[in-house]
Amino acid sequence: MSGATSGEPPPASPADVVADPTDPRYEAPEQVRRSVVATRAPARAFGAPLSQAAWARGFDAATRRAFVADGSSTNWGLWRRHFASFIPIPDVLHPLTDVYQAAMAGRSVADGWADYETWIGRCGPARSTP
Repeated sequence: MSGATSGEPPPASPADVVADPTDPRYEAPEQVRRSVVATRAPARAFGAPLSQAAWARGFDAATRRAFVADGSSTNWGLWRRHFASFIPIPDVLHPLTDVYQAAMAGRSVADGWADYETWIGRCGPARSTP
């Protein structure tokens, strides 16, 4: 977030912030509240209110900070400008469903499945940076 820091250097990799749910010591975080930040203004104007809301909710003080977004350059621009100390995590559901819909368009699953497997394989492994 713009100039905000928890006093610790950002994690070097996603493995430094992602807990192993199979570890018996793992405790899932408790959801304290759910809230929404929205605007009808252009996307460029959204970063400051989003950053302020995240700061007010204490996100920057979290020991594990992640920014999850789809492939939109708008979302990754928000991350670069306001959340660069958070680990970026690309959303994998959008490409999975988009590629599936494209492969199946106008055909049966039997006909489209081979293309789906080929195309999704070309998407490459999930990356930790946008």
